[in-house]
Amino acid sequence: FPSHDRARSLFWLVQMIAIGFSMIVLIVVAVFGGQIATNSGNARLGFWLWILPPGIVMYAISQSCMYYANRTKQFGIIAQNTIVQGITLNGVRVISGFLRSPVNGLLVGQIAAQFFATLHIVWRNRMLLAGIGTASIGSMVAQAKAYAAYPKYNMILNFTNNLSGALPVLLFTRGYRDWE
Repeated sequence: FPSHDRARSLFWLVQMIAIGFSMIVLIVVAVFGGQIATNSGNARLGFWLWILPPGIVMYAISQSCMYYANRTKQFGIIAQNTIVQGITLNGVRVISGFLRSPVNGLLVGQIAAQFFATLHIVWRNRMLLAGIGTASIGSMVAQAKAYAAYPKYNMILNFTNNLSGALPVLLFTRGYRDWE
């Protein structure tokens, strides 16, 4: 299937970009992580900054597998992945609540849900991962050229969407500090 080959090339292109970006973020965290945590007013943030680079790669893998499943019309896999993510997210929240865990179940639940959903979608798309040799640099470049205009059209929309979601969190968390 030619469309499967294009989807596979797009998957591997996204992985290369995500790994490169994750390396840049890793360098920023290594050099400026302490300063970022101090300037945010919460020194304990420094630990969570180290989760960011592998989280970027994990998210890219998960989303790329979802796009691949969508393009190859594997909608059952997408539905199963959503169920796995929802069960994990809420299961960790409930368990941490019952155990009265000192670690917040919201953040740990989100990380666990992303991790298990990524494992699930990778397992279901393992043939994609086995086909790494079929994705050439030329086919990845062709996919990059085909999708080059995509961010330009959606950049303002995505920026305002992300800003509207993150701004309340940034504003409200300023008033709720850890008073240890």
